[in-house]
Amino acid sequence: MSYEDDVEIKVVQEENREEIRGILRSYFFTDEPLTGYTEPKGVASVSEEEYVLDNIKYGVCVMAVYKPTNKIVGVCMAGPQGVDEADHLFEEAAKEGDTKWGKILRMLACIERDAKVSQRYGVQKIRESFIGFDNKSCSLQSSHMWPLIAPLLRQQSVVHAITSQHNVLISRIRFHYQLLFARRQQQSNWKRPQQRRHKFNKQLVKRQVTGGNMSNNTGDDIRICVIQSQQRQLVLDFLRIHYYREEPLTIGTEPKQQDQADEDFNISNIDHGTCLMATDAQSETIVGVLLAGPKGPEEADHLFEEAAVEGSSKWGTILKFLACVERDANVCQRFGVQKVLHAHVIGVDTKVRGKNIGGRLMSELKVLGKQLGYELLTADCTSYYSAKMCERLGWECINTVYYKDYVDENKKPVFVLDPPHECCKTFAVRL
Repeated sequence: MSYEDDVEIKVVQEENREEIRGILRSYFFTDEPLTGYTEPKGVASVSEEEYVLDNIKYGVCVMAVYKPTNKIVGVCMAGPQGVDEADHLFEEAAKEGDTKWGKILRMLACIERDAKVSQRYGVQKIRESFIGFDNKSCSLQSSHMWPLIAPLLRQQSVVHAITSQHNVLISRIRFHYQLLFARRQQQSNWKRPQQRRHKFNKQLVKRQVTGGNMSNNTGDDIRICVIQSQQRQLVLDFLRIHYYREEPLTIGTEPKQQDQADEDFNISNIDHGTCLMATDAQSETIVGVLLAGPKGPEEADHLFEEAAVEGSSKWGTILKFLACVERDANVCQRFGVQKVLHAHVIGVDTKVRGKNIGGRLMSELKVLGKQLGYELLTADCTSYYSAKMCERLGWECINTVYYKDYVDENKKPVFVLDPPHECCKTFAVRL
C-alpha cells in the first residue's frame, strides 16, 4: 500500500477550525521564521491566528487526513487577494501598531508591494497559500512525510485555484524547507516570477482554458465553479425547484415529495469538493447544479446496507433500487479501477434549458475528476433527458434497468412513470 492510500485530502470545514488551530500552533507557528524568531518566539498572537483561520470561510483551504488514525496531519491554508493587497496590509499594520503581528504585517506588505503580482501578471484575482505540517502523528518516517504529503496538498490547492476562477496562485517562501519543496515543484509551474513569470502565466491560462469554462465562458455569460460549503442552502433551494420536482425516482413513488435523508445525502457530496454549479455572470444566480462524489468497489454493498437502515421509507426504496443498479453495472470490476467519481444529481433552471448547460457541467466534472486523480466517471441516468445528454457526450452505456421490470413482492412496478422515462441507464467514461 502506498502512502497515498493512507492519506485523504479534504476541504477544511468550519467545524475543523479548532483542530486546525492546534496543528498550526504546534507545527507551523513554532518554526515559521516571522513568528518563531520575534518575541515572544514561536507564539502567534490571537490576531494572527484569526487572520489565518478566517480563510476557512472561503472554502479553499485543504487538509491531509491520515486514515489509520483519522488525524489531520497537514494543512494548506489559502485565501484571495487582489490588486490592492499591499495597501490593505499597510493599513492593517498601522492599526496593529508596534505589536508582533503589526511588525509581521508590515514586512508582508513590503513583500507584496515589491512583488507586484497583479501588475506583473496582469491579473485581478490571486490566491495565496502556505502549508503547515504535522510530522509526528502517523507511522510514516517524519523525514519522508513532508516530501510525500506536501505535494498532494499543493496539488489540491492548485485545483481549487483554477476551479474558483483565480488567475495566479502564489506562495511566500519564508524558510529553507519550503524553498526546497518549491524547487521540487518547478515542473508543476511553481516558478520565481523574476525568472519564469511569462511561462508561468501562459501555462496557467492554458490550464484554465483546457479545464473548460470555469474562469470565463464565451458567448453567453455563464460561469462554472466548484460549490463551496457555505452555498449548501442556496444549492438545496435550487434543486427543490429544478431537480426534485421532475426526478423520476422521486415523482415515481408516493409521496412525490423527497425525504429529508435524500436531500442530506445529495448535499453532503459538496464536502468532497467535486460538485459544480453554473451561474449567470450578470445576476450571479444559479442556473445549473451538478452534485458528484467518490465511490469504490464496495459501493453496492454500502448502498444495500444503507437501504436496510432506511427500511420501507421512500429514501430506503430509492437506495435499494440504486444498490441493484450499482451491483449490475459493476463498474469497478468492469473497468478494472478503484477510484470512481459518480454524478448523483444534475439540475438546470427550466428557463435556460436547451443551452447545453448540463453538458458543460458534465464536461467540467470530467476535467475536475481527472485533476483529482479519479480513474472513471459514472452516472445513473434515471431520466430520459439526462441519458440523452450522456449519449451526446459520447459516454458508454454499460447497463439498463427498465422500470416496468423492477417490481415489488406483489409483482407491481415500484416506480410508475409517464413516458419518456422508461429506464435507468448507467453511463461511464474513463478519465
